[in-house]
Amino acid sequence: MEEVLICPYCGAPLDELPARCTLCGNTISLEPWEVVRELSTEWEAELLCGRLRSHGIPAHVLSQRDSTRMLTVGALAVVKLLVPALYRERAHRILAGQDGE
Repeated sequence: MEEVLICPYCGAPLDELPARCTLCGNTISLEPWEVVRELSTEWEAELLCGRLRSHGIPAHVLSQRDSTRMLTVGALAVVKLLVPALYRERAHRILAGQDGE
């Protein structure tokens, strides 16, 4: 399945980022990225990442989990879900189930 990115301003489909939206004319950039959720397992983060991507939001998982130990709590088990700052509010709504699902 091909990923479809959307303009955070008007919702028009985008071919690639960074780009200029052909519908509203805004320039879309991926910088800066912000954390929208901190989790303790990579599989949870990957599931939520896929959910955001299915809604056209670029998302990335950054694992800071200590792979030498099988910890799933505390500072040694932090996995972060990041999105570009422009998509932060919509990502929060989607993760909370408030975006027309």
